Amino acid sequence: MGRVVLGMTVSLDGFVNDRNGSVGRLYFDLAELRHTEVLQEDIRNTGAVVMGRRAYAMGDPDSYVDYYEFQVPIFVLTSEPPQKLPKQNERLTFTFVTEGIESAIIQAKAAAGDKDVTVVGGASTAQACLRAGLVDELHLDLMPVLLGESLRLFEHLETLQGLTFTRIFDAPLEAVWKALTEAEALARWWGPRGAQIRVVRLELCPGGVFQYVQQTPGGSQGWGKLVYREVVPQSRLAFVTSFSDAAGGTARNPWNPSWPLEILNVWILEQQDGKTTLTMHGVPINATAQELDTFRSARESVGKGFKGTLDGLETYLSESVYSALVLERVFDAPRSLVFEAWTSPEHMARWWEPKGYTNPICELDARPGGAILIHMTGPDGRVIINKGIFKEIVEPERLVFTTYAFEDEAGNPRLEILNTVIFAEQEGKTRLRL
Repeated sequence: MGRVVLGMTVSLDGFVNDRNGSVGRLYFDLAELRHTEVLQEDIRNTGAVVMGRRAYAMGDPDSYVDYYEFQVPIFVLTSEPPQKLPKQNERLTFTFVTEGIESAIIQAKAAAGDKDVTVVGGASTAQACLRAGLVDELHLDLMPVLLGESLRLFEHLETLQGLTFTRIFDAPLEAVWKALTEAEALARWWGPRGAQIRVVRLELCPGGVFQYVQQTPGGSQGWGKLVYREVVPQSRLAFVTSFSDAAGGTARNPWNPSWPLEILNVWILEQQDGKTTLTMHGVPINATAQELDTFRSARESVGKGFKGTLDGLETYLSESVYSALVLERVFDAPRSLVFEAWTSPEHMARWWEPKGYTNPICELDARPGGAILIHMTGPDGRVIINKGIFKEIVEPERLVFTTYAFEDEAGNPRLEILNTVIFAEQEGKTRLRL
């Protein structure tokens, strides 16, 4: 994924415009800038633009499709979208974002893919990005002028420290992802310890809603919801949490009305050596000063609550999702050959069976989503059918696939096993961890 890049031109004394609000003395060479290699490189690297409302309104919005240098999706910060959309084309589209800078950046990153998000705007837009910690790279152009007074770029940058939690689960990435995104699993661990959760709806997509109702051991009932902003399978979730009413509308915290109405959460998952690290960051958005004070004062209690919820997830994973069997073996063979033995049907047919069995049918479609079909035939003629699906293939380092050998009358698996195989080089040999 690309970077979030903020570029600003400032005077030697740090101002972004003069006392009259004009930027003329800072951009007197704008026509020449359009032809520089620096700008051309920015254009090549940019996949989406986040733009302040004032920057958007500086020119004729309908002219962007013909003259704007960044012909990419543009996300405009605004309190009220225009009644009529400006002209667009296949590459340059407009999205008007009313939920704040965090939402705009999330949407722009999704649109940009592996390219950068470029932030364009004045001091207020730049400061909002800096306060929220959303900027990966800051480009400053210093013009040899002194403006004396006006708006400084590096003013009003008091930051709100969000809450960050990290937990390592002794579970594969796919199992943790399922626990975070499937209704049946969420009902068993989401929320305060001891609470009963009923999932009302779950729409796992940008703009989708996870709504639930919880009942505490004391008998009180509360509604909550998540609105997803970003869903990157087995990698990242971004969503806004809030209390809700039964109809799904956003509501105040019934126990603490000064609690922030909405909190933006970003959850990142990473897998290493068969374990999964979950990092969670949460920060209020569009909050009043009173709500921010409430959030700051409740950090310790919120931390305890999150710990209890994560303990519930850990218990669910250890008791309900899977029971792990870990095997290791060192083979006196190069890693590429050992990897091929797991992905080539000709090789696998010669070893994938108990002693005395044969594999007359061994079909492997070694790609993500590809099928596995093996018929193991015993000495007595009994046939055991193994089926599975490849989930992840990183040659020659890693394989993730499912297998099952037993079906019910409808052909559904009774026992499905998630397998993760790690191939590591070790002094010319290969250490395999299953």
